[in-house]
Amino acid sequence: MLTKARGALAGAFLSFVALPLVPVPAALAIEPGTHAVTIRWLPPLENEDGSALTNLAGYRIYRGDTIKNLKPYLTVGNPGLARFHIESLHAGKHVFTITALTSAGKESAMSPPLTVYLYD
Repeated sequence: MLTKARGALAGAFLSFVALPLVPVPAALAIEPGTHAVTIRWLPPLENEDGSALTNLAGYRIYRGDTIKNLKPYLTVGNPGLARFHIESLHAGKHVFTITALTSAGKESAMSPPLTVYLYD
């Protein structure tokens, strides 16, 4: 897209390239255990614009006890993984979501949240 510059660059044309949005991992599932969970997902294969996703670098898992206080919990640096086991969780409510990461440092929007209750 070309746009005409204003101000100090008046008369110049600036070019902006719209980069494809990073897709959200899909089909999340969670398997509760004793003070542990296994999160599974389908890795994205295409960018949101339909182009091939060629620079998937990994995932970031977010955790909290409510949807409003999700914080980065860990980063999975292997884009080939489609599940992750998390241990040593306390009894109670846990909310998880996941994002995809690219080698260019871009992060997708968060997946829909998954809520699990763990008991002693």
